Amino acid sequence: MEQAIPRVGGDLQAYMGKTVRLVGKVVSTSAQEAVLEACDQKTVRIANANVQIHQASPIVEVVGLVQPDCTIEEYSSTPFGENFDMDKYRQLLTLMNGQYKGLFGL
Repeated sequence: MEQAIPRVGGDLQAYMGKTVRLVGKVVSTSAQEAVLEACDQKTVRIANANVQIHQASPIVEVVGLVQPDCTIEEYSSTPFGENFDMDKYRQLLTLMNGQYKGLFGL
């Protein structure tokens, strides 16, 4: 069975060297980098970002490796559009990474 990839907010220190999923609001993009605001209002820098996806959608999910400086080296990204409720997602993360952690194989 494959290991589940944890869904995280902007606090990445506990995930250094691990692959994570982060959903965030696009704050800015440049060359191959993006800055996202996570559901907990923390900003996260995304290295090797697929800038076309980050520019086309105001909210994206990034899968990538957390680096020692707490940036995420992007492996892939998925556009989530503009009708995604970040507050509800924050509440979901609280449950997934807390009380119900065992249900998600994390």
